[in-house]
Amino acid sequence: MDAIVKTDNLSKKYNDKYALNNCSLTVNRGDIYGIIGKNGAGKSTLMKILCGITEKTQGDYELFGGKNLSEGRKKIGAILENPTLFGNLTGKDNLRYFAIQKGITNENTIKKSLELVGLNYDDGKVVKNYSVGMKQRLALSVCLLGKPELLILDEPINGIDPKGIVEIRSLLKRLNEENGVTIIISSHVLPELENLVNKIAIINDGQVIDKLSLDDLHSRDFNYIEIYTSDINRTVEILKEQEISKIDIQNGKIRVKENIEDSSEIVSLLVNNGIKVYEIFRKEETLEEFYLRNIS
Repeated sequence: MDAIVKTDNLSKKYNDKYALNNCSLTVNRGDIYGIIGKNGAGKSTLMKILCGITEKTQGDYELFGGKNLSEGRKKIGAILENPTLFGNLTGKDNLRYFAIQKGITNENTIKKSLELVGLNYDDGKVVKNYSVGMKQRLALSVCLLGKPELLILDEPINGIDPKGIVEIRSLLKRLNEENGVTIIISSHVLPELENLVNKIAIINDGQVIDKLSLDDLHSRDFNYIEIYTSDINRTVEILKEQEISKIDIQNGKIRVKENIEDSSEIVSLLVNNGIKVYEIFRKEETLEEFYLRNIS
């Protein structure tokens, strides 16, 4: 696999506290890699180090397979925290300013970058009158000006309405699938992130506490059968008699976390033992449930 980002025990210390502590992860070309965690967990610190905004305290990292970080950063587009935009300029003029910094003079490139994120090239509205969501879209269009190979996006859907979130998700997927853009993204909207990413890392108190692919999430012991019956205690006894031991009870319902291919066999077993089965569902643990379980 072609590693775009590789960190090895990467750390950042402010005074006597580690904002990031021994972070090791690999983002391969073509990944959409989700970084999740509470506010202050270390997500933004990691992204700032990769973009060169802050220096590491210890550890090491590579960009695009090499140690030449300044060259690697030329291939990165990023939105970090509150993106710098000029409120008294239109979206078009903002893009013209940033295009000059990147050596871009083609006006059609500016127009396409705005249209790509759903902003009007000719609306004449100044950015201070933009909504939060429109500002996020404009920041993303700035990122896309130089046709980056890697996007680093810190809360890019913050303040965007549901329709806009779907549009941004579609855009990021298209950039990834059609243009081969690798993406590192953080978000607190975990159901939306689950629809987008293929890998995740959970950061808590500066440390990476778990890394997995979405395939792992859906294939580990996170799938379960949820049963609601007339007698919970007796149901558990019957299941354990059949050597089904991975059982817990939540909100008056039983969760069976063993790999049972045919749930109808459980229904027949319980009914034959005089238990009424009111509900039975096969479920997968969501990213949100997995995250909350890991940081609780």
